[in-house]
Amino acid sequence: MSVLSPAAPHRLPIRKLLAAVVLTVGVVLALLLPAGAASAHDVVEQTSPANGSTVTVMPTELTISLNNTPAAIGSKIEIKDVGGQNWAQGDVSVLDRVASIQLKSGAPAGQYLVNWRLVSSDGHPIEGTFGFTVSTGVAGSTAGSGATLGTPAPVSTPQAQEQSTSTGGFPWLIAIAVAVALVILVALLIFVRRLRKGSAE
Repeated sequence: MSVLSPAAPHRLPIRKLLAAVVLTVGVVLALLLPAGAASAHDVVEQTSPANGSTVTVMPTELTISLNNTPAAIGSKIEIKDVGGQNWAQGDVSVLDRVASIQLKSGAPAGQYLVNWRLVSSDGHPIEGTFGFTVSTGVAGSTAGSGATLGTPAPVSTPQAQEQSTSTGGFPWLIAIAVAVALVILVALLIFVRRLRKGSAE
C-alpha cells in the first residue's frame, strides 16, 4: 500500500485536467461549427429577368437575389447584347439580400447575356452568367429585332448556381481546431505517461 501512495495525489488532478481539456475542445468546436457553416459562399436564389425568360421590353432594373446580403463594394453586373454593348449603367446597389443595377433605355430586341460578380456576405467573390430575351425593341435601336447571341454558353439555373469563387469552401477553421485539439491531447497523454512513470519509480 505504501508503494502506491505517492501516485495517489496525482490521479485526481490528472483526471480533472483531462476533463478540462476535453471540455475546452468541445466548446471550441461548438463555436467553430456554426462559423464554418456560415463561411459557405452565398448562392443566387432568383434573378429578374429570370434565366432563359423572354420579356416584352427591356426592364429599367435588373435584380439578383441571394440567400444572404452581399456587399455593394466590389460587385459588378454587365448586361450585353449581341454586339457586345453593355446596357447596365451606374453602380450595383444592395438592399437586404437583393443586388440591383439600373439599365439604359433604348435597348433593341434580341438576346442578352448577364455577367455578374458579387461579393458574398463572407467577403469572398462569387460570379456567374445567365441570359434572357427581349422580344420588342425600341424604335430606332441599332440592332434588329431578330438579333441573337448565337449559341450562348450553357448557364445553370439560379437555384443551382454553385458559382466559382476565389477560394474553396473547405472549413479550414474547423480543420485547424481539430488539429490543435489533437496536439493538446497527444501532449496530455505524453505528460500523463511520464508522470505515472515517475511516480512508479
